[in-house]
Amino acid sequence: MKIICLAGGPGKRLWPLSGSTRAKQYLSVLIGPDGELESMVQRLWRQLGDAGLQEHTRFATSMEQMEHMKRQTGERTPLILEPEQRGTFPAIALAASYLYSIAGVSLNETVIIMPVDAYVESDFYDWIQQLPNRLRESGSQLMLIETAPKSEMEHRSPSNNGIYAFSLDYMISKLIALRLPIHYDELYKQYSKLSKSSFETEVVERETSSSAISYSGVWRNLGSWTTMSEEITFRMGCTWDEVMNESNLV
Repeated sequence: MKIICLAGGPGKRLWPLSGSTRAKQYLSVLIGPDGELESMVQRLWRQLGDAGLQEHTRFATSMEQMEHMKRQTGERTPLILEPEQRGTFPAIALAASYLYSIAGVSLNETVIIMPVDAYVESDFYDWIQQLPNRLRESGSQLMLIETAPKSEMEHRSPSNNGIYAFSLDYMISKLIALRLPIHYDELYKQYSKLSKSSFETEVVERETSSSAISYSGVWRNLGSWTTMSEEITFRMGCTWDEVMNESNLV
C-alpha cells in the first residue's frame, strides 16, 4: 500500500489567514497532543508516524511549497514535486508516474489518495490499512471512500471527500490511454500542457467500474472557515503578526 497526500493546492479558502504566500495547510492553528500549535500537515505527518505509515507515504506538493513542507515535516520527508499547481487530476497522474518510474512500485500495489486537510483521529489510519483487501474483494477498478453522517439527526447522504483507492496499474493505464508519459521526468516536463482539472471530473465521473465504502469515524474537512472554526485555536491576546509568525510562513 502506498499513500499519496495531496498537499500542493493554493489553500486560499481561509483568507485572510491564508493566501498565495501561506497556504492553509501550513498554518499552525490546531492543538497538538503536547498542547502546542501545529498545522494540518504536521498533524497528518505525526499521525501517520504513530500508525507506522510514514514509510509508505509521500506528499504531492508544488515546487513553490517545497520549503514550507520541509520546514514543517523535516528535510527527509518524501515528496513528489509538481512544477506548478494544476488540480488534483494532474497531481495524481504525476504521483502515479513517480511511483512507477522512480520509486519502482509494483503495478499491483494499491495506491490511496487523500487530502492533507482531513481532520481525523488515529483509528482512521488503522481503518485505511484494510483498503487493499477491500478493493480486491470489491472487484472494482476504483474505490471511493465516503464519510457517513455523524448522527441520526444529520440528514445527509454519505459523501466522498477526496479519498480514493486503486491499483497503480489502473492509473498508469489511464495515462497510456490519454497518450501521456508514464515516466515522471517526461510528464514533469509536459505538466504545463495538462488541463487544470479535478480527479473527480476526469476519472471518477467517467468510471463504470467503481465502488464505495463508508468510514463512520470522525472526519472533518478543514478547507473552509465553517469547518475550521470547530477546531481552530488562537491564543488569547495574539495579534495577526504573531499568528503568522507561529506558522513559520513570514
